Amino acid sequence: MAARKNQQSNAYIKLVDFFKDAYDRGIINSYKVPKIDKKSCGRFKVYKPIIDDITFDSGMEAKFYVHLLEEVCAGIVDNFSMQQTFQLQPSFKLGEKRVAGIKYIADFVVNYKDGTVVVIDVKGRETPDFKIKKKLFEYKFRMPLYCIQCYKDKWLRLDEIKKLKRKKEN
Repeated sequence: MAARKNQQSNAYIKLVDFFKDAYDRGIINSYKVPKIDKKSCGRFKVYKPIIDDITFDSGMEAKFYVHLLEEVCAGIVDNFSMQQTFQLQPSFKLGEKRVAGIKYIADFVVNYKDGTVVVIDVKGRETPDFKIKKKLFEYKFRMPLYCIQCYKDKWLRLDEIKKLKRKKEN
């Protein structure tokens, strides 16, 4: 139990240090990493950082935001948007019953300088609901939906991380 608490404390300190460094380098204008409210948090302990007055769902998502700002400064990324909604299926009536539509809200839509547009979701793992929405998105919009996370200080797609882990096991 003490080891787990120490791990969480170290994760918090690393996250704060990461944002402090980005602030010191002028990448972000402000940051705040609230401590976890142990009474209200569920099974997964998630920090919800506030960067440039934007509250993120996770530390990993906030770190990717900083990464994108760095890529904008480096001239790799032209611009990006956050929390863009895509309608996967419209609502409809079935008899007297109204069936709600299906929407997907992307974490980031990134426009690269070369004209490439990429839709990105930052996740620790793909949930069953996400897998279905990903298939619907890719079918309707005919473009990939990348699920990424930071792995050994690099932003990689989850399928790439799985391949690396399999190679390591063999």
